[in-house]
Amino acid sequence: MKITQIMYTNEVAGLSCRGEERFLPYGEALCLAGRAVPTVRLWKKMQDDGAAEFPDQTGHMDGTCQLMQQSFTPRKAVYELYRTEAAQQRHIATITLEQFPRPTAIGGHKVRGHIAVSQPLTPSSTAEALSLAGVLDTAGQIALGLGIIRLVYDDTPPVADDDAARLRDELAQTQAYYQTLQESYDGYVQTLEQSLREWETRCPQEDVEKRALPLPDDYTSRLEKALEGFRVCLAGGSALWHDKVRTRFPHWMILENKHFDVQKLQGADVLIINTNHTGHALVRKACQQAASQGTLVCYTSRYNLNAAAADILYALGE
Repeated sequence: MKITQIMYTNEVAGLSCRGEERFLPYGEALCLAGRAVPTVRLWKKMQDDGAAEFPDQTGHMDGTCQLMQQSFTPRKAVYELYRTEAAQQRHIATITLEQFPRPTAIGGHKVRGHIAVSQPLTPSSTAEALSLAGVLDTAGQIALGLGIIRLVYDDTPPVADDDAARLRDELAQTQAYYQTLQESYDGYVQTLEQSLREWETRCPQEDVEKRALPLPDDYTSRLEKALEGFRVCLAGGSALWHDKVRTRFPHWMILENKHFDVQKLQGADVLIINTNHTGHALVRKACQQAASQGTLVCYTSRYNLNAAAADILYALGE
């Protein structure tokens, strides 16, 4: 990670700035207890014990500071700095070190890491402000020191589990969006099917086909003879067409929807599919069963029985 990709914010001093080379020395040593302490020593102690204690000898103070690790994950670490004086412990500030999987906007800049000093103790008087100035400055030093080690020197890579959780969230959102689209699509299809049924009632397709394409032969009778002794199943087409088929070919088995019993199709010699007014699930299920048992499949898109018979005879090679 490059140092220029880190944002440092400090509510104590009311400032924020992007990482610069001047941050780097904090990763080498900190001024604690009035003397320089190697930053890596504090880092290791926090890693091992989760807490560190040192005397507050800044200014004219004689209290004790406690740094406590609240949480530590591959992406984020949170520390709390306290100060105890005369048996009274006070919260000084919260220190947060955060690493982002991709450049993230903070303060108008795209960065990969964030070092923050937040929720500082607000002095109630000028005298208290002077007495707390040292420990509040220490909070900033600790934040920068541990932040440089965590985000620059150590640069802990995000673990797979963290990315997996993010991907699972994205997958759940995508699935929910897909479900919404599927429901909208299903509703739209149902509306179209209802409109088609109403149109067929008012203007049967058979009448349209008769006017548009008069056939010179009685293909229905020819089909009846050609399929004599054969077991025939039919899938697809409207309910009105099914009624006409039942009247002319009472022995044909009609598969009315995708929930049909496959036993009805077993042993069939011919499967006729009318591609009008049918669902993909019905056709797929019927064709799979037909393929598994060697049933011949014929297609038609006609509602006029004579025209449909012509299609089927052609498919049969008659």
